[in-house]
Amino acid sequence: MASGELFRLEPATGGIRKLTVTGGDPVFADGLLWEKDQLWAVQFGSDGISRLTLSADRTSATVTSRLTDPALEHPTALLRRGGSLHVLRSQFGSATLDLPFSVARVSGI
Repeated sequence: MASGELFRLEPATGGIRKLTVTGGDPVFADGLLWEKDQLWAVQFGSDGISRLTLSADRTSATVTSRLTDPALEHPTALLRRGGSLHVLRSQFGSATLDLPFSVARVSGI
């Protein structure tokens, strides 16, 4: 969805629930990483990553930090490896692509 909102799927029922997000601009997430009560969201259009803290009942989230850096080159996915976050730099916004796509290690978020 292009609304910038986050939604939670209820696997048991197939229902969808909108999360209430506070503490920052709309998330516009492209890729997500969920670990315990933390959610990281990469934002393709703004070369950013937001870190959100989820409520205990997972019905709301608060943006606790945000990182933007043009060096992320339109991130589309992220993962944790060896205690560090890594982001796939798609380069989709570039005039030319430098293949293969590269991965950036991110700290401070």
